[in-house]
Amino acid sequence: MTKELKQEDYQMTIIKDLGTIYATQTSKKKARFAIFKCTNCETCITSAVSDVKRSKRKYCIPCNKKHGMHDHRLYSTWQGQKKRCYNKNSKMYKHYGKRGIFMNIRFKTNFLTWLNYVQLLPNYNTAKYSLDRINNNEGYVPMNLRWANQQTQSQNTQRIQTNNTSGFRGVSKHGQRTTKIWRSTITRNSKHIHIGLYSTAIEAAVAYDLFVISQNTEHTRNKVLSQDFINNNVQQLPTTAKFEESCLK
Repeated sequence: MTKELKQEDYQMTIIKDLGTIYATQTSKKKARFAIFKCTNCETCITSAVSDVKRSKRKYCIPCNKKHGMHDHRLYSTWQGQKKRCYNKNSKMYKHYGKRGIFMNIRFKTNFLTWLNYVQLLPNYNTAKYSLDRINNNEGYVPMNLRWANQQTQSQNTQRIQTNNTSGFRGVSKHGQRTTKIWRSTITRNSKHIHIGLYSTAIEAAVAYDLFVISQNTEHTRNKVLSQDFINNNVQQLPTTAKFEESCLK
């Protein structure tokens, strides 16, 4: 019985297993063939399974010859963006493609177009800066890309730390685990800021979001406030100095 092809063994996406067949009418031996998708242009090609697996092939022949930029230091960055957005087998797909994060079609299909754009952005080639999406709910598109340091990117993230038990960003139990008091905190410019203490986790999450909105920080909000509430009350939001006394207490 023929074993099923495992996607993790191949760099190119398997579209269809063609089984063991003759490559041409004049071939004397059969070989295992499959239809694969090029990771660059997404063209489907038919190839011997052993050729793709052994050489760890990623691209169709035209793409291999097209721009000769596969060794560029940012090529893996571009490939990583596509993988997160479109490869359902990627561990990061749930944080990107599944959430509707996509790439501009010209960026997705042409490395040089993408490269020419990101090279013109401020802080390109600045040490310890990497590409970041300004709004992490939008995709890799023009006007939503920037070069940012790790501190900025850690604030602008959708994911919550694995040891977070509240389910909200910036919210944790105050004191012992059995306490019913929740603490709201935020880190800004490497400084740990205490926002306040609250009787429920949702109140602490609201206080966190109010701080982010009023101080116009890069942090991702918990999204526990409606946009109508924000629009109608943005002028009345407390300042940093008043937070601990006035936020939802």
